[in-house]
Amino acid sequence: QDEALLEIQAAIKDQKSLLMQKSRDMGASWMACIAVDHQCQFERGKRFLMFSYVADLVDKIGSPKSLFWKIDFIHKHLPNFMRPEVNRRILNIEYVKSNCTVEGATTTDRSGIGDRATAAFIDEFSRFEASDAAQVKSGLADVTRCRIWNFTPNPTMGKAHPSYELVRQAAKG
Repeated sequence: QDEALLEIQAAIKDQKSLLMQKSRDMGASWMACIAVDHQCQFERGKRFLMFSYVADLVDKIGSPKSLFWKIDFIHKHLPNFMRPEVNRRILNIEYVKSNCTVEGATTTDRSGIGDRATAAFIDEFSRFEASDAAQVKSGLADVTRCRIWNFTPNPTMGKAHPSYELVRQAAKG
């Protein structure tokens, strides 16, 4: 996990995309949330997008499955002197002192289009409907050079799903 977290940080810094194929219980979503929070606490003016295939997996108060719940958990368990001042709304966290934001989104054909971000974290990408996945993948190409694709391979999606192409490209190097 140490190496994976450093890889995520390097991808954000170098503005390169990263494919994180995972199995269950690896903590990949947690690592992405930690990396994004770290950037927002110690850098200035960064903007992050976090996606999943349903809204409740992005931001649902009280749900440990949700990405934003994980960031809230991180903040809750920091010592008071390290806890950032944030403005928290549904699908949005604004870090007051650093002027950074984290915005959440789900799979819609307009996700991210016309936007600009430091990085986008796309969680459970292989679970997106193929047409939604294609829209998100092509829409994010103009939003940021750093797209962090996180998913467990889903054999039921087949070769027509955009996650298959990401895996194939990664295998080529």
